[in-house]
Amino acid sequence: MGWGTTLTTDIYYSRKTYNSKYEVESDLQECEEILNTIKGDIKALVVCTEPAKMMPQDEGWEPLEWLVRTIEIKLKDLEEQIAERDNLAFLLDKWDECHNKEGYAIPCPDEHYGKSYLDGDFVRTTENKDGSI
Repeated sequence: MGWGTTLTTDIYYSRKTYNSKYEVESDLQECEEILNTIKGDIKALVVCTEPAKMMPQDEGWEPLEWLVRTIEIKLKDLEEQIAERDNLAFLLDKWDECHNKEGYAIPCPDEHYGKSYLDGDFVRTTENKDGSI
């Protein structure tokens, strides 16, 4: 036999309901586009030799302070988008495992250890096919 570590986790998709793979794929694609934009912004800021020409003049910041602050904000945005992308990729990866053949989500079983399931407000499940609360 072998040994290892098992991770069982809950991921909450705030204010989102996914009832098809297409919805997840669409959000994942949008997330990738946002990530690429943020990466481009960071690259432009990192090679900026004259931040005073890039920054808004009415903010009252020194150019270097503005540059550091802007890069910190972009890095935070990057971290958040990476987490969202990873959560969506995980949902997409487990989609077939947590849906039946008719496309309805399989809600949390009584003993859910080691089983994938999908449940939430407005999610169409095998027990709630219209997705009502």
